Amino acid sequence: MKKVLFVIHDLHLGGAEKVLVNLVNHMDRSKFDVTVLALFGGGVNEPFLNPDIRLIVYEAALLTGAEFEQRFDQLWYVFAREDLRLQR
Repeated sequence: MKKVLFVIHDLHLGGAEKVLVNLVNHMDRSKFDVTVLALFGGGVNEPFLNPDIRLIVYEAALLTGAEFEQRFDQLWYVFAREDLRLQR
């Protein structure tokens, strides 16, 4: 199974947000483990995500520039490490 990470600003109103929700909801779960990383939480499209889609809300507004980069690097490392562990 391939892990796929989608990163988006938020799931508020907008075309990209709606397209992302439709895309991840229709991906084959037997082939893909899907995660959506939103930099900010909430939004009208968030409730439309299927319950089996992992949603990580980053809350970037609460962080300074250095904190933002450090936390993003940590999230990326955890995501990549999980993927490596699954491939063994």
